Amino acid sequence: MAPRVNSVAWDHFTDKGQQMAECNICKIQLSFKSSVSNLTKHIKRKHPFVSLVRRNDVPAPVITSQTNQQPPISDQSAGIVQQPGGEQRPSTNLLQCVDSTKQLDGLMLCLKFRSSYGLLLDLKTSLAVNKSIRNLRNMPSTPVMLDTIPKVDIDNSGIFKYILMRVYDKNKEEEPPVTIVRGYKRCNYHSDIFDEVQEKLHPHDCEVLGGGRISHDSDLKQIQIYGYSQGFGKADHDVTAKIIKDFYPDYTITTSDEGY
Repeated sequence: MAPRVNSVAWDHFTDKGQQMAECNICKIQLSFKSSVSNLTKHIKRKHPFVSLVRRNDVPAPVITSQTNQQPPISDQSAGIVQQPGGEQRPSTNLLQCVDSTKQLDGLMLCLKFRSSYGLLLDLKTSLAVNKSIRNLRNMPSTPVMLDTIPKVDIDNSGIFKYILMRVYDKNKEEEPPVTIVRGYKRCNYHSDIFDEVQEKLHPHDCEVLGGGRISHDSDLKQIQIYGYSQGFGKADHDVTAKIIKDFYPDYTITTSDEGY
């Protein structure tokens, strides 16, 4: 068959009949017709290290009187070295190519290992940080001294709910409690104010004496205290006014039992 005679591709394929050929390297079967171009393309694409030049096509060495001193003739594309005297040996370039491939595979394996090891270190560090944060959260907080607690903490302007509270130091029963006023627009309910303040002042005991509303006009320096809390009842607005007056001495403060 002409294709077998003329094409070097048949050095690497076996004719399986019915215009099918099997690759001697990877055992895959390919079809062919009058030409074997697809077989040649397969060798070039899948097995680029395989030579498509016959040994007989390699130029013969020139014989001179100094043949014994002639260096080997290397055909890098064919992977063959023509030694003096006609002896042919595999080119070291092919062996170097195989060794380089192994080295590249080893390098990729090392990089993958280092990447995985780095991820493990990051995870270990993250877990350690989270554990430290949890330990800090679980540590008992140092209670704020009663005499350092601000008597008044309300928003600078607007209309908002407020509560009148009494704070006790449960570790010092002989110490008198502190009465404070707290009011914020961000809290929709009087109970929201209590929850927020109680968390801040923990572990002190907090008692709500009542609630109401505050209208604060910082431009006119006026504060009106009125209304009540459905959950805690009405606070003593006169007590609230006195505490706020000490905090805002230049303000005009009025109270009323009307409204909600």
